[in-house]
Amino acid sequence: MNNIIQFLINPDMTAKYLIAGSALVCYYYSQKGKKNVKNMWKYVNNISTSHAIIISTICSLYLNNNISPNFLSNGLAISMGYMINDTNTLWKYKMSFRRVYTVHHIIVILGEIIVISNINNKLYSTLLAWGLLSEISTIFLNDCHKLVKGKREKSLRFLISSTLLLATYTYFRIGTFTWISNIVYNTSKLHKFIPLVFTITGMNYLWYGVLCKKYVRSWINYVEDGQIVSDPVIENDNDYDNDNEIENKIENYNN
Repeated sequence: MNNIIQFLINPDMTAKYLIAGSALVCYYYSQKGKKNVKNMWKYVNNISTSHAIIISTICSLYLNNNISPNFLSNGLAISMGYMINDTNTLWKYKMSFRRVYTVHHIIVILGEIIVISNINNKLYSTLLAWGLLSEISTIFLNDCHKLVKGKREKSLRFLISSTLLLATYTYFRIGTFTWISNIVYNTSKLHKFIPLVFTITGMNYLWYGVLCKKYVRSWINYVEDGQIVSDPVIENDNDYDNDNEIENKIENYNN
């Protein structure tokens, strides 16, 4: 707790600039969606995918000893900027399950602050890096969301992407967080993090149940139809959806 308070009062200058810069870049890009609110979800989707690729790559490099702890710290600062902007977007556009996602983002931000403040603590940084690899599944989640909005749930691409989503989610969000929770529970000096780790692990299990139901439903549709249609080319943005409610434009596939 002291590390969090100290960071909030007097953050490292590099971290401060990276957090602010990342938040501003995400905010600036998301504002482009205001010109066409119907397709606002696409801007949110693209920002989320970019963040997932960047942070998962940085964490993977760190776990393989290809980058320094300081480089990881900079990556976490960028991630914090994204989380701050995304939380603002959740409430600004009244997205579905915004309260749950806000809790998720706050937990991630607190974890990143703790690691940045203790960047030379190998245990802390390793556990968080493994946890943030869960963003790999977000890449496929966002692709599925895009395909659903484009009414391409019966395409081969959706079948592949949804299968990869379930596979990566199972490994990185269920398997990895169960492993992390076990380490935290059985390591006395990590007991102070139990509320944070157990909460986010429980959320992952909750979303996993929803995801599995949607995946089974998609396969039932394939079996009933008896075919997989070719992936059509969308030429008009309006082809994605005709619903005028903002909430339905930017809600995630797993809502």
